[in-house]
Amino acid sequence: MMQAILFDLGDTLIHFETADHKRLLDATARPVYDELCGMGYQPPAYEAYSRVMKWQFLRAYFWSRVRRREVRAIPTVSHAHKSMRMYLNDEENARISSRAIPAVRQFFTKDAHANEIVAELAGEGYKLGIISNTVLPGESIDGYLDQEGLLSYFPVRVYSSEVGYMKPDRRIFRIALNEMNVAPSDAVFIGDRLDNDVGGASRLGMKTILVVHGEEKRRRWARRPDHVVYTLSDIPAIVRKLKVG
Repeated sequence: MMQAILFDLGDTLIHFETADHKRLLDATARPVYDELCGMGYQPPAYEAYSRVMKWQFLRAYFWSRVRRREVRAIPTVSHAHKSMRMYLNDEENARISSRAIPAVRQFFTKDAHANEIVAELAGEGYKLGIISNTVLPGESIDGYLDQEGLLSYFPVRVYSSEVGYMKPDRRIFRIALNEMNVAPSDAVFIGDRLDNDVGGASRLGMKTILVVHGEEKRRRWARRPDHVVYTLSDIPAIVRKLKVG
């Protein structure tokens, strides 16, 4: 019997705009840079500082794909600062993180149907959870979800930046299922990617729902999800069928 529903975040419940990488870098690096200066550090000129940050994250991203372990934003920033001979303590790292996190949230846009659908599913008694591949600290995502009235619906939230494993690694799915005390066969995963979401969840024995956007409607799918939706509002009816089945 279907007991649990797990969601992906990016391009499922939340749309995260990352197309303009320079704007994203500037939005997060500038407040950190200003805070460093205010704390008495002497970083290089901002252009040089942002270049170091860019290449540090590119390097971290490359190795994360080789090792199949997620990039962790705060340690990556800390390593970049050390390369520029700035050695911040834990309190100072927390202070600059508090400046960067609000800047990141401006790139989040909640799906128009998210609150309505999540509330409906929770009201029907399903256990709800989130599994997300993200370099962002969990606290930054939790803060946004809370701000948007979604956090309380998801007592189980598993972020790759916190556990290290990334979808489609079965271990990240198992962590969430173990926290929910639910067998894979009694859970459905909802996401927008065939490889990370459908592939990872189905290999573990979960049912899958693919959320399709724009260009993806015309692609040939190598792996078939159990169900396909083009809007979150179609999900409750499908989940009810799975529960009966």
